[in-house]
Amino acid sequence: MDLPGEKSIVPPGITDSRYERLQATGKDAAEVTVAAGLAKRDRTNDVLVFNTGHLYFDEEKVGTMRLVFEKTAQLLRRVWPGIIVYRSLTVGQDGCAKHEKPLTWDRIPADWWTEFHQFKAYDQMVMEAFRDVPNFHVINVSMTDLRPDGHLLKNPSFPPGVADCMHWCLPGPIDLWSTLLLSTISNFMAV
Repeated sequence: MDLPGEKSIVPPGITDSRYERLQATGKDAAEVTVAAGLAKRDRTNDVLVFNTGHLYFDEEKVGTMRLVFEKTAQLLRRVWPGIIVYRSLTVGQDGCAKHEKPLTWDRIPADWWTEFHQFKAYDQMVMEAFRDVPNFHVINVSMTDLRPDGHLLKNPSFPPGVADCMHWCLPGPIDLWSTLLLSTISNFMAV
């Protein structure tokens, strides 16, 4: 499903050899290993939380990622009785150091919108792949896209004077993510 006003990011006639190789396989060694590990104990109350992260978005590999999501969903549908939570992606906010307060939607810099639409397309791919998986939940953290002021301005692994506009401060906006996760788990356990 394409976003309104966006062209499909899945290239026609995907030629990515990894995609073709994954598509051609049935059960592979990784699937058997994961299934064996999960079967070792009762996991009905376990929680699996995942997201793809910024660094994994690559338009040339969309077909491969779609297949990875589909195969992961198929595996978890068979072997995971607990809760599965996908945390939506947030945009990396270049120039975050110049923001001292939250933004409003009409103040988001134009160059952030491309990344925003790409990530929402990725989120949609995950939700489509997992739509029939029991106990699958999505935590939508897109409200964090309005918080460039919540990033790490000093990261020891970055050169001096370069802000880390991808990772988040604690305490900060991601405290809300924990609240949303706990609410999701509580709602599941109450059923």
